[in-house]
Amino acid sequence: MAIFGIPLKGGPSALIGVAFLAYIFVPRYERFFDPTVAWAAAVGLAIVIFVTVLAHELGHALSARGLGAKVTEISLYALGGVTRFERAGSTAGRDGVIAAAGPAVTLVIAAVSYILAELAAGSVPLIVEVTLISIAQISLILAVFNLAPALPLDGGVIVSSLVWGVTKNKQLGIRFAAVTGILIALLILASPYLLATGSISQSWVFYVFTALIAAWIGATSIRAWQEAGAIAKIPELRTRDLVRKAIPVPSDITVSEGVRRARDNKAGALVVCSASGVPEAIVTDTEVRRVPPAKQPWTSIASIMAPINEAQKVSASATGESILRAMYESRRPSLLITDDENRIVGVLTSDDLNRVLKSA
Repeated sequence: MAIFGIPLKGGPSALIGVAFLAYIFVPRYERFFDPTVAWAAAVGLAIVIFVTVLAHELGHALSARGLGAKVTEISLYALGGVTRFERAGSTAGRDGVIAAAGPAVTLVIAAVSYILAELAAGSVPLIVEVTLISIAQISLILAVFNLAPALPLDGGVIVSSLVWGVTKNKQLGIRFAAVTGILIALLILASPYLLATGSISQSWVFYVFTALIAAWIGATSIRAWQEAGAIAKIPELRTRDLVRKAIPVPSDITVSEGVRRARDNKAGALVVCSASGVPEAIVTDTEVRRVPPAKQPWTSIASIMAPINEAQKVSASATGESILRAMYESRRPSLLITDDENRIVGVLTSDDLNRVLKSA
């Protein structure tokens, strides 16, 4: 499914999110309606909220496209969504604008819903009025939450971009937002106790929900701090310096035979080739480890290999962000490195790349 030409993905977690939101929204309708109507209205409101989340992500996607970035997909999950787009050539200004576009759309939805609720007050069924007010309130809450200066929230990206733009130091911007993110996570974790007036009076759902959100923001912020050191190393990356030796093999050999050939040639990967020598797949120790040693003499290489896609093919002269972009766009853990004459130079794996970046 696509919207505005952008692939749209969702999974079972989105349905879980609708069910969870409906459970949360039921009490606000039960004050006015019987349980059956309240549940139906709550489910409807939960679906509308997911539509506003989609609108939020479209704000990111369309602004990214307008600023020249290739948008690869929008994914919706349990309680939110994510827009994936090409990061190569990013600037502080571009990242900040794209991050701000989502909350801006959500704030517009909140304002329009509130105005409609005010204009329709007393002239529409009560259930419509309650729903419009709820959309306005929830959209405002979501916008404010998303603007919190914590990664990976939009506010964290905006703060990171502002610091990056002022200091001309992207690494400093990320680490500043990581610190504010950790502080926000601690505040969210403590919020049930801060809001309880002398006793633990909040619902258990509130405690679980805030704990999960705090853990998510805290873990992401810590990871951002750790990964910020890689930023300075990106321009220095050279494919030839990272590549591991690979040897061509046919697809009809066994895993154990492939391991033997790699060992004899001191190679770190196998490139499965057709009879005419065209590379078809990459096999590294990651794939080999999935086969128990006792079964390797009876398991064919063909059964564990994944076909190479075009995004996995990278020139040996590639550097910096082009390497990272290829790894991201291919969505595979390894890249096939070739020279100008399309001959196999070797294989670059995400493990090798991460090892270098983490040493920063």
